[in-house]
Amino acid sequence: MEKHSRYAEVCSSRMTSETYVDQPVQTQNGATKNKPVQSEAPLRVDAATSFSILDLSDAPELEQTVDISKAKGKDSVVAGLDSGTERSGSLISSTSTGCELSRGRSISSMAWNKKNPDLLAVGHACSPSQLAVGMCDGTIAVYDVQSPDAKSQVISSCECPNRHLGPVWQLRWIQQELSYTEEKAEALFSLGEDGRMRRWSILKGVFDCADVMKLKRINHKKKKDGKNETGKATESVLSALIPGLCFDFHPTDSSIYLIGTWEGVIHKCSCSNRQQFLEMYKKHFAPVNSISWCPLNPDLFLSCSADWTIQLWKHDCLKPVLGFTTTCGGVHDIKWSPKAATVFGAVKKGQLEIWNLDSSFLDPIIVQPAAPGVTMTSLLFASHTDYVVVGDAEGQVTVFLLNNLSNGQPGNTRAGSTNASCPGNA
Repeated sequence: MEKHSRYAEVCSSRMTSETYVDQPVQTQNGATKNKPVQSEAPLRVDAATSFSILDLSDAPELEQTVDISKAKGKDSVVAGLDSGTERSGSLISSTSTGCELSRGRSISSMAWNKKNPDLLAVGHACSPSQLAVGMCDGTIAVYDVQSPDAKSQVISSCECPNRHLGPVWQLRWIQQELSYTEEKAEALFSLGEDGRMRRWSILKGVFDCADVMKLKRINHKKKKDGKNETGKATESVLSALIPGLCFDFHPTDSSIYLIGTWEGVIHKCSCSNRQQFLEMYKKHFAPVNSISWCPLNPDLFLSCSADWTIQLWKHDCLKPVLGFTTTCGGVHDIKWSPKAATVFGAVKKGQLEIWNLDSSFLDPIIVQPAAPGVTMTSLLFASHTDYVVVGDAEGQVTVFLLNNLSNGQPGNTRAGSTNASCPGNA
């Protein structure tokens, strides 16, 4: 109480005192500094001192992860997709075929016969018995598989002066409309390591071709105009053509196609424009091994690369809408399911994966490991049944049954094998 009374006297007398000074005091705070730190994910890619395209399958086998950090727009993509598939399933290995002629040789391509879907071949729709084969020396040969002589060639490009100068990586028979008519004719398209895509025809008994597209390297030069910089794309005249590795035609418009290149760039092209690319899709930084249009949604396509990634694209967007990153090596082949727009398959060095985007963006619904020491190289969905065929580097083709994929019930995996004769060496 005494202290309070003295304090009250001081307060009452301070306004009349000549020695009283009102002096505010504030403690100064130090200036704050923001120091953000950000690191990019390390790039992972196969490397060797000396290698060829076939050696890209020697990537080390690790565990798999999936990166969807840049999956912008994934919800809208899946909403356009068919969502009628279920979340689980399994594979049953039913058949494994091979022969002495193909043993030890990598299976690089497979296709179903268009007249008889039970035959696995690269066949001619108008003449189902004809089998087109691309060689490592650039030669294209057409065989008659019904001939008693398995090595009899219907026609060959070995004498053609315009044949490919390097390995032929892909062939495809395509139905296209003839000029000024509504009729369709079938033509053979090929893509080679020499950077040329060609259309083949038989005129007066001569097997000849014409260039559909040359994969020229595009350089982007920047010029300063005052304070602004403008970029201009120019063709590199002196540099060699970029090797092409894969292509796929639009499922509804046979004049539009995609080409995957050695440099990792995907080009959208038109058969009516042989001088310029329609679009360029840049995301991969290693060779693009396979491209696949979605047969049930023509706006979407998939690409896989030796950079260990799978990319999902919309053809009118230059950036992928979904990206999947794996840690078990480069992805060799990728295909859409012909029955479900959210289901696709991919093969890597040591395993087959079945994905269902309606179930998960993170993990495949089915993972089938390869046999010890076997490298898977290619796959193909059957169009009329629930089978998947997988080729490997040993020359074997294994048939898997997609078990319980539609009803979501888990199933068991059984294995079986049989040997089949091969009519020729392709």
